[in-house]
Amino acid sequence: MEKLLLPDTIKFTGATDFDVYVVRTDSNGVADAGFGNNGEKVIEINLGIDDVFGMDVDSVGNIYVGGFTTAPISLGLDMLLMKLQSNGNVDSTFGVNGAVVYDSLDYDVADDLKVQNDGKILLCGSIGGAFFDPKDFAIWRYNSDGTPDAAFNSTGLVTTNINTASLHEYNSIAIQSDGKIVAGGKFLGSTNNDIAILRYYASSVSDITEAGIISTGNFYPNPSTGKFYFNASNYAGTSLITIYNTTGEKILESEVTYPGNEFELNQPSGVYFYQINNNSAITSGKLIIVK
Repeated sequence: MEKLLLPDTIKFTGATDFDVYVVRTDSNGVADAGFGNNGEKVIEINLGIDDVFGMDVDSVGNIYVGGFTTAPISLGLDMLLMKLQSNGNVDSTFGVNGAVVYDSLDYDVADDLKVQNDGKILLCGSIGGAFFDPKDFAIWRYNSDGTPDAAFNSTGLVTTNINTASLHEYNSIAIQSDGKIVAGGKFLGSTNNDIAILRYYASSVSDITEAGIISTGNFYPNPSTGKFYFNASNYAGTSLITIYNTTGEKILESEVTYPGNEFELNQPSGVYFYQINNNSAITSGKLIIVK
């Protein structure tokens, strides 16, 4: 019978003592007595706040959870990755006594994770300052023993920001069939949180390879029937907008200044590509027309 796993956090004392909490049930919601203590596993890391958000299971049934941990009554959040065996026992051979803790800045948090087919573990989240200080998108990759994967940007970590000195947070990560990594989340645009979807190479990653960003600085709605609005609020001065079809033919070129401009592309349904050239900084992406 199919087993269901749920990662969570369980509260014990006051507002500063939370522990990792993993539950496994069968497909009817009945606690699996073969997992932990009657279907429940509680793990304390360091007497502070231990909170997990993402979970995945590898090909042999090992369970991985990711989130953050803190020291007691501490404001610093450190990324947490843990490995459990299929029966709920902590795998003490992974990391340090079953856990990997990453401490770089005041805020190091993983919100989701996926296990690759080769056993390496990907986590996504945020790195940056405390509270509302700027934070960057973060992706970590670890080997199956819990050590950082040096083949992944040489350190096992890659950070990205779209809007400098802004808040960035990845909430979900996926692995394509070709091994490329797709992460999605949000960042603070000029005034509001905007959606971001970015794609990375699986090895020797050092930058974004493709980005589909719904933001105050690009086109919307996208997809559309052919009418798009370009909001220039994130761009200073004049931007040169160029749009191409899939054969590389230029179908539109126009200069745009604040606050922006509306474009109507009288083209058939399909995928088109845009470039925004603003003070020699080029941003590119896709436009989708559906009629």
